[in-house]
Amino acid sequence: MGRPATFRSITRGRLEVLTRLAELDEWGVPAPESLGGRVCAAVLAELPLLLGCLTDPDPFVRQAAIRPACVGTRPADPAVVRTLADLYESDPSALARADALTALALLDPDPATVRHREATALDDREREVRLAAALSGLDRAEPPYPAALMAVVAADGAAVPGSHPAPGASRADRPRRCGADRRPRT
Repeated sequence: MGRPATFRSITRGRLEVLTRLAELDEWGVPAPESLGGRVCAAVLAELPLLLGCLTDPDPFVRQAAIRPACVGTRPADPAVVRTLADLYESDPSALARADALTALALLDPDPATVRHREATALDDREREVRLAAALSGLDRAEPPYPAALMAVVAADGAAVPGSHPAPGASRADRPRRCGADRRPRT
């Protein structure tokens, strides 16, 4: 039997706030006394909730919990790495597996394990996982980029729904970016 609906809605709401806070930390671990440091501390205080969300039955919740679970955890919390590795290995959601793979590339302390996991993922049955592996590998590579990684990006990147508007699509049909349609106030 699943969790009560009220618990799930509260958890989803907290998870959404934590995810938005996590998005503020784009450049590593900030100093503890800075605003970013306080944000990281607030997110890390919720680590038990986040670890629980990584094993939630709802694939949306699992995927949404990945980014905030990674905030400020360098060196990585071993429980986070283990949970992400389990998520990558066995989750039925391709998007959750792809995001877990990307998070592991950032958090796993063993570079050889990261490279092996990514090399294996390049042959995964799901294009999202293959693309995540290729992009992660390219992130560490320097030009000239490995042809195998570029081939995956060319084949699987163009196939991601919503990543490219259809030719002739009206502006209303295109994906919107936050603030993209705002005009300056006069």
